Amino acid sequence: MIIGNKTTFAFDIGQQRLGTQLRTVDIVIGNRHVCCDDNSAYLPQFIASMQFDINRIAENDWEKYHGYFERKSISEIHEFILRTRTEGAKEYDIEDDNIFPSHNFLNWGPTTDNLCSFIIPWNGRYYLTYQFWRPEHPNKPEIGKIQNVQIKLVEITLW
Repeated sequence: MIIGNKTTFAFDIGQQRLGTQLRTVDIVIGNRHVCCDDNSAYLPQFIASMQFDINRIAENDWEKYHGYFERKSISEIHEFILRTRTEGAKEYDIEDDNIFPSHNFLNWGPTTDNLCSFIIPWNGRYYLTYQFWRPEHPNKPEIGKIQNVQIKLVEITLW
């Protein structure tokens, strides 16, 4: 069952596994199924993690770090946010390490551990970025490549 819009952001939810609280769940971003390492979700943890993100996004002050993003592309902003967590980078730990967590998305446990994802405000619009990072990712050309899709926050916060 698909919930949402596969061209932007959706869930592909399978059947509950008999006698367990596991369910096959895949996230779809821009028509790409992104849970390619592990798409079995333990529902109580998955739903709690998802709800935490939804609440944070709904309450986020998206203009707070806007100055850091000026004159950068969406991919450059994604990389900048990653560097705020990279020891040795000049951006490391700026703003008391609040930039990464305020934009981080899809940090929902093993089902989404294979990618790094952010919600990025840019030119009056919002973009959902994602990047596969694991060396064992099955589609090698995708590793490290930053993908993005324009979204409306309501697509995420109405779950």
